[in-house]
Amino acid sequence: MLTSIRQKARDGIISTLGRLRKNDVPSVHIIAGHFVAREYLSSSERLNVLTRFYDSLMRLGDLRDIDTTLSRIVNRDLPSNRSLISLTFDDGFEECEDIANFFDKKDIKVTFFINSGCIEASSEYYVERYNRMSIKDKKFLSWNALRDMQGAGHTIGGHTFDHIRLNTSDDGVLERQIIADKNNIDAKLGGKCKHFAWPYGTNNDVSRAAIRIATNSYEYVFSSCDYGTYYGANNKVFNRRHLEPNWRENHIKYFLSNARTYS
Repeated sequence: MLTSIRQKARDGIISTLGRLRKNDVPSVHIIAGHFVAREYLSSSERLNVLTRFYDSLMRLGDLRDIDTTLSRIVNRDLPSNRSLISLTFDDGFEECEDIANFFDKKDIKVTFFINSGCIEASSEYYVERYNRMSIKDKKFLSWNALRDMQGAGHTIGGHTFDHIRLNTSDDGVLERQIIADKNNIDAKLGGKCKHFAWPYGTNNDVSRAAIRIATNSYEYVFSSCDYGTYYGANNKVFNRRHLEPNWRENHIKYFLSNARTYS
């Protein structure tokens, strides 16, 4: 009960602050989501959520593919008028196909970070991992769906083989979770997977050894923390901001109106 009251109070404060904030400091934003909504939604409900999400984002900036925004960050070519926003979604849930199709119709390309071991795995595999991912009613994409999404121009990246925390220095574990994940995606999708985001996204969820292997294996590595700065881990990774499509517009506005720096 107390947690619920605190959550409602926090939501109210963020909504108020978001309504008052002015988006007058254009930045390059990389958003990290997971699904349309945590709960089950019908196809029409998902469409409504995505439409509201798109409209909210377009009031805050212009949507671009991940490689465009990364280039702007690397070259310190920051926008002067409107922010640039890239969308990424982790875990490879089945509804990500709806997300891809929705934004494809807007001519906007999205990045999806998948756990390749979850794709078309046995039912026994899922029992353990549903509990760890705290999602019990979500299904995962198929390889055919991922091929279609990639063929439409969306980016497919790695998110570890089994969605585990990488706060270990065990080379065997890290090679399976990072390198084998990349090799599996490359083999299944016939391309070069060059983007990687580690699960859970904080600095406590990844070791120096994991970052070393990831940055040696992929061109671009992403966190989901320290969003005030563009780079993390001694400028080796790009920081993303966690947002979900079903969040209130004033919450989205609040988080994307914070200024970003290079250090």
